Amino acid sequence: KAAGEDALVEVFSNSPPYFMTVSGCSSGSVTPSRNNLRDDAYDAFARYLADVAGHFSSEWNIRFQSLSPMNEPYTAYWQAYSPKQEGCHFDPGVSQSRILTATAAKLREKGLGDILLAGTDETSIDLQAASLSMLSPEALEAVSRVDTHAYSGSGRDALRRKALAKGKNLWMSEVDGGETLGKSAGEMGAGLWLAREIITDLNGLTPSAWILWQVIDSHISKDGYLGRKDSGMVHTQGGYWGTAVADHDREQLVLTMKYYVFGQFTRYIRPGCRLLTVDGDAVAAEDPRRQRLVVVAMNAENREIPLRVDLSAFGNAVPAGTHVQAVRTSGTAASGEHWAELSGPDTDPGGFTAMLAPHSVTTFLIPESPQE
Repeated sequence: KAAGEDALVEVFSNSPPYFMTVSGCSSGSVTPSRNNLRDDAYDAFARYLADVAGHFSSEWNIRFQSLSPMNEPYTAYWQAYSPKQEGCHFDPGVSQSRILTATAAKLREKGLGDILLAGTDETSIDLQAASLSMLSPEALEAVSRVDTHAYSGSGRDALRRKALAKGKNLWMSEVDGGETLGKSAGEMGAGLWLAREIITDLNGLTPSAWILWQVIDSHISKDGYLGRKDSGMVHTQGGYWGTAVADHDREQLVLTMKYYVFGQFTRYIRPGCRLLTVDGDAVAAEDPRRQRLVVVAMNAENREIPLRVDLSAFGNAVPAGTHVQAVRTSGTAASGEHWAELSGPDTDPGGFTAMLAPHSVTTFLIPESPQE
């Protein structure tokens, strides 16, 4: 809270308390494809969610902007007595609609009606579109934000259009993975994979937020961490979840190239920016507060490639001869480029051309002139 005074906090629930479930277990149903919230406990669970939101606000002064009562509900992931995280199946349609409308009612009763209701945080973009279509009119009216995870599915434009047609804000509310991209990319492989995910989602979904699952997913501790065996230091030449490793023995964070790649986006595409339509392995945004354009481009190849940025649509706002600031991440954590400031290009009458280094992510910052 102290580090992020302007943070937007969304709370979500993995499972109702065990005593509200059919199985008596918060890791899921005995049959994981069946609902695990008892039919007589919808109002009780909704009241519990509102009580938690009220407690955080009154006791800790942490105000939730939004609340999602479900997490990846239309799946068969969540099974009773599983060693995985807590989870709860909710069928799309009646069951999901019922908990959404009940939660909205309990938030209002508790004087928390300004908290946005979000849903349904499906694991797949395509499942999210299906679940959204099956909500009751009352549930759809209660929902202010559509949340989707992006672990699978391909219908980004379809979901974007569906959310827009229903007048709903859209978030990409969770994704990460242990994959890599780029032949012989070394430590940049995990970062290039993350860059491709961000670019694909921002261009396909145009969400108002893009959220990484966890910044820290691995731990180093000689005594063990939280009573279990630790994954330890990640293999930085391969794929891994998270962008940093917590070293509890030295009380420090070990930053990876995936962390620096993430920063190529998050340090420059800031709240209030407007996403622009682009082609290729790049994402672009206009920052009206700082009066600049932001272009983030990646190169997953093991050779230099040219990038042409067409600025003709901005006319006199970006006159020829404007200097473009360039910031790049490449190489290794020990000796690579970490948000390195480069001598960027100057614009010509139509835009600018730059060379992208092998296995790199580069951010270009183009100042805009005030419009007369």
